[in-house]
This record gives sequence, structure tokens and C-alpha cells, in this order.
Amino acid sequence: MPTGIPHENIFIKTKDGVLLNLILLRYTGDNAAYSPTIIYFHGNAGNIGHRLPNALLMLVNLKVNLILVDYRGYGKSEGEASEEEKSLSAECLLSSSRGCLTS
Repeated sequence: MPTGIPHENIFIKTKDGVLLNLILLRYTGDNAAYSPTIIYFHGNAGNIGHRLPNALLMLVNLKVNLILVDYRGYGKSEGEASEEEKSLSAECLLSSSRGCLTS
């Protein structure tokens, strides 16, 4: 992570006990309290670190908060990747993301 970018490295637990790694990037510019949040799943190759340049562009240009997610079996997330597991991960993240953003 580049120096000076406010971020949090977060782990959340899914219903079946698997830890997922997230990085929360917070927009800190004008009207930051009203910035929407985008949940960014990186695709089926690499990990969230590989998508950081794209995420930083979104943070600055769109003025949004970003939650970058490593699917199961990718990056620092536990478990094995499968279509069903991705759905479980997304469901868990959606129910948890509100708690990530409360200050």
C-alpha cells in the first residue's frame, strides 16, 4: 500500500468459519462522509494487491470508499475457490460491510 493512503486490512468470518481478507480504502476528500462505497471483487486471477492501481484511480476520480475483496483461496483469504463459495463470500461481505464503515 502506498504511504499516506488511509486503509484498513480487515478479516471477516463467513457463516462456515472461513476468514476472508479485505482492504478498506476510505475517501478523505471533500464531503467524505457522504461518499458511497464500492465493493470490488478482483476477478479470477491474482489478488487485491494486483488491483491496487485501479482501486486508487477509483478512490480519487470517483470519490468513493472501496472495499477490495480476496475471494476464498486467493491472497490472504482462507478456503478454496468455487462458484458456490464466491456466493457465500459475497453474502457475508454484504452483511458485514456496513459494520466496516461505521466510525
